[in-house]
Amino acid sequence: MRYTGLQPERAQEINALIHEYGYRVTGFIPSHNHKRIGVSLGLPTVERHRIMDTFTAIEECKILGFDDIFFGDDLASEKELRMLVERDPAVITLRMIPEVEGEAMDWLLGRELRQFQEDLPEIIRTKSLSSDNNSDSSFHGDCEEGIVEERRRGDVSMCKAALLRYAGEVQIARMDLPADPDIGRLGRIVDEDLPLLETFRNRANFRLIRAEEK
Repeated sequence: MRYTGLQPERAQEINALIHEYGYRVTGFIPSHNHKRIGVSLGLPTVERHRIMDTFTAIEECKILGFDDIFFGDDLASEKELRMLVERDPAVITLRMIPEVEGEAMDWLLGRELRQFQEDLPEIIRTKSLSSDNNSDSSFHGDCEEGIVEERRRGDVSMCKAALLRYAGEVQIARMDLPADPDIGRLGRIVDEDLPLLETFRNRANFRLIRAEEK
């Protein structure tokens, strides 16, 4: 029945408490291929997953701290099952539409990143966990490739050389922001994955992939 699932914040709170006692937590997501016979409204643990894209629901379950994820409906499709089986439980995946191509984009896509500052309302600041330079973990090539425009929620950007020690830092906008001549947009998180920016937790490991790779 609608509105019987948990809100994301409540699920995260409960899961954290259960983990403190040393137990694993299981979450359920609905299948969009076939709903359970009866009311046919799906069976999610988190209410908004009832209508959420399956890929996004799986990734949010990881953010919220579910250790195991199952379909609450019968007859999930092969595509849905493959998404679930092939997930990386340790790394959150966000789908991105690149708007520029070049050295910076080649460096960024598929690279494991981490949010490294306490949660900020405006942006997610990231650092690479597979740095090619031992002194820091930002991009060290030509970081002038990005488009300088107003940033919208979900835009993925890189700091330009003018920002000195911040040059090459990758940021994801959590809200609409004014244009900054020293920060250029590389691409945009797909609309389906934008809700993940609300629940993204501090110190989470994640990667960006091309949207068509889903």
